[in-house]
Parts: sequence; C-alpha cells; structure tokens
Amino acid sequence: MTCDADDFRAAMRGLASGVSLVTTRGPDGLPHGMAATAVTSVSAEPPRILICVNKTASMHDPLLAAGRFAVNFLALEQGGLVRLFSSAEDRARRFADPVWRNGVTGAPVLDGTVATLECDVAQTFDAISHTMVLGDVVGARSAGGDAAPLVHFSGGLGGFATAA
Repeated sequence: MTCDADDFRAAMRGLASGVSLVTTRGPDGLPHGMAATAVTSVSAEPPRILICVNKTASMHDPLLAAGRFAVNFLALEQGGLVRLFSSAEDRARRFADPVWRNGVTGAPVLDGTVATLECDVAQTFDAISHTMVLGDVVGARSAGGDAAPLVHFSGGLGGFATAA
C-alpha cells in the first residue's frame, strides 16, 4: 500500500525548508542553475551534503557531467530569484546579474547569500524521477548570522522568526 501522491504533496507543504540556488558550470562552460529545497547536511567530518535533482531539470545532465556544484542558501531579500530559477522561460536571464562570481569549483556563486557550499560530486543514487547527489564540500562561506534566510512553507516564501 502506498500513500496517495496528492496527500503526500499536501503533507509535505507543511515542512518549512530553506531555499537555495544550486548551480554548476557545464563542460561547455555555460552556467546552469535551479531553485531547490531538497538540500540537507549529511556529515560534518567529512563535510558532506545531499541534494536531489529532478532528472528532467535542465541542469541535471550538466551537473553530473561537470561533477561539481555550489549550493547558495538564499537570504530573505533574494526571494525574487526563485521565480527566475524556476521558470524555463527565464533561463537565459538567470546569470545576467553581476552579483555572480566563479567559486573555487568554477560553479557560479551568488553574493549576499546566507551561506554557500561548494562541492565535488562524491556519489549519485537513482531515485526514480530524481538523482540524489552526495557532495563532498570543498569550500564554505557563511554570512555569520547577519542575513535572514528565505524559507519555503505551504507553497509560499517568507522569513524566519526565532521562537521565544
């Protein structure tokens, strides 16, 4: 017996998640990116993370071919980038803004984020419609708590408030 897909989606809307832009530079030298909430820490020693990428995403194949990627944890004021990185129609405009630079992996890194992790692909796992990508973190930068994170909850974007 399996859960109904609509019931599953409705339940998952109740999980608040940080919003990131996952980026890579393909073997052709072009930047690729997508908005993501499926990003999680795996271990601190060694530093590893896990991302999930839909196999139909335009950056899926370039990311696997490059073997390197960056995860840019968005700040609250960067919410406008989510639509840009979620829409195929806007794909050509994603990296037009000059706040991007090349990170240590060569992947595009966004200035002004809460934090950025740069990774080498360590291992991939087939997960039906997605590929789970285990990344060895080779570079990390944090705003040190000075930036408020962008959060996805119940289909919307917002900020984060600490509990009293």
